[in-house]
Amino acid sequence: ADKYEPARLNNEVTVEKHLDLYRAQVSNGIKEQKMLALEHEHKMLQRKLLSLPKRAENEIERVKMAQVKNHEMLEIARSFHSIGQYAVVTAKKSLITHSNV
Repeated sequence: ADKYEPARLNNEVTVEKHLDLYRAQVSNGIKEQKMLALEHEHKMLQRKLLSLPKRAENEIERVKMAQVKNHEMLEIARSFHSIGQYAVVTAKKSLITHSNV
C-alpha cells in the first residue's frame, strides 16, 4: 500500500470541497446578476407605469385640441357654404331681374 495514499485522498477531498464552494459562489453570482437585472427591469417598468397617466393626459389634450380645430374648420366650411348659397340665390335673382327687363 502507498504510504501517501491517505494524504492524497485527503487532498482530493479538500480539492472537491473547494470546487464545490467555487461552484456555489459562481452559481450565487449568476443568481445575483439575474436578480439585479430583474430589479432593474422592475424599476424601468415602474417608471413606465408611472408615466402612463401623464402620457394619457397629453393624448386626451391632443385629441381635444384636434376636436376644437376640427369644429373651427367645420364652422368655416359652413360659412363658405352659406356664402355660396347666398351667391347662387343672388345670381338667380339677378338673372331673373335682368331677363325680365
